[in-house]
Amino acid sequence: MKMATFTKQMLEKVNSFEKKYQVEIIKLNTKLKDQEERHKMELQIKSDEDKKEMYQLMTMQQERHELQNREMKKMMKEYQQETERSRRKTQDELQNREMKKMMKEYQQETERSRRKT
Repeated sequence: MKMATFTKQMLEKVNSFEKKYQVEIIKLNTKLKDQEERHKMELQIKSDEDKKEMYQLMTMQQERHELQNREMKKMMKEYQQETERSRRKTQDELQNREMKKMMKEYQQETERSRRKT
């Protein structure tokens, strides 16, 4: 039962974590799209600066992709670390249960042996 509760809590944490970063990415995308639109309008008005503006637009798009990639790598790393912590904790709990069971069996066997003598 504790294992299921723990797993459920870990899944909730991971989902919360993913939602948090998805919201951040959406905010960043919205901000960058607004900037891109502003630049597109400037390009229409300033035809003599077309090349310069186009370069800036492409640079911003590239920066957006790089930012998204960094954020995704960071999220994946944190997710993997959290998953590993969860796996280790679960493994430790299983080992502890097994040890307690073995100790109980040993004590029972010792008690039986002591009664026989």
